[in-house]
Amino acid sequence: MRIYSRLFQISSANYARQIMSNQFIKAKESKGLTYQQMAQLLSVNKVWLTSVLHGQNCCDIQLAHRICDTLGISHEYANELTSIPLRGNQNIINDPLIYRFNELFKVYGSSLRGIIHEEFGDGIMSAIDCKIDVTKNEQSRVILRIDGKFLPYYKGQLD
Repeated sequence: MRIYSRLFQISSANYARQIMSNQFIKAKESKGLTYQQMAQLLSVNKVWLTSVLHGQNCCDIQLAHRICDTLGISHEYANELTSIPLRGNQNIINDPLIYRFNELFKVYGSSLRGIIHEEFGDGIMSAIDCKIDVTKNEQSRVILRIDGKFLPYYKGQLD
């Protein structure tokens, strides 16, 4: 029964966070702001800020207050932006754009893995210590840049 209770708490918290995320995004749209404009006003990375507004990342209280001020939202909602989220919404995979990223990594994942292992060694690229940027070129092509820290696997050596 305790596990069910905990799952219900997590599920309820995520639902509340999603409702608040929708409110932040609606406020951004009603102000006529783009994610890029907000990021510039707040001096933060636009992809990271977007993930905060979508409930997949959190920020400190000072930035949360600045976001609320920018969007004309009461500071009483700032704590929603500072709580640690349960990341990785499983329902969103049905979105066509996100599914294309899934396809991209299914097709090129083993190639990227091979190149990273060849150039860096046995390890992974961090998704935590990672910066992402999205830009558009003259031909309306999406340019996605991922700058992630390489983390080598532990090899059993003693300190």
